Amino acid sequence: AIAGAPVFALVSAAGLDALVRVAGRRVRIVGPVLAAVLVLGAGHVAWRLFEEYPRYSARAWNYGLGEAIRRAECSPRGEVWISSRFVMPHIYILFHTAYDPVLYQQAPVQGLAQGRWHYSGCDLGRYHVVPFGRLIDEGGPADLFIVMPDEAARLEAMRTMRSAGTVVAPDGAAAVVLLRPE
Repeated sequence: AIAGAPVFALVSAAGLDALVRVAGRRVRIVGPVLAAVLVLGAGHVAWRLFEEYPRYSARAWNYGLGEAIRRAECSPRGEVWISSRFVMPHIYILFHTAYDPVLYQQAPVQGLAQGRWHYSGCDLGRYHVVPFGRLIDEGGPADLFIVMPDEAARLEAMRTMRSAGTVVAPDGAAAVVLLRPE
């Protein structure tokens, strides 16, 4: 954890000091070599953080759910049904809509606890977080469904739906699918 960081820094400093002492007169060689290692290491970290990480981490962070809810806000008619497979989608609803915080504080999502972030459902105004089984039975033509790509395929196979949009992840694959019943 973060508490161990100073220990690692001290061990690294002691190792660097020992390396410089052993090198003696060859310090002119050790300095540029260490600088090159530092620059290469920083470049590698930057590449992983800014190039690779956004591609493989998108789904773990509900990539696109906020954009999907903002799209739902642009279409103020009907109910919005959201898959409960997203992790804590109520947070996105509260953040991206004008839902009254007083109303949420009076009736928060029940059953949330550390390590138990999935829940079977909740209602926040016109937004309903429900499991897949309820998605099959709910909703009229004015409603919007926000689901994961695999759920969209299953839902379209079980009832007549039309696409209302797709949010694409940085890796180019669909992250969130918006559907309307016909």
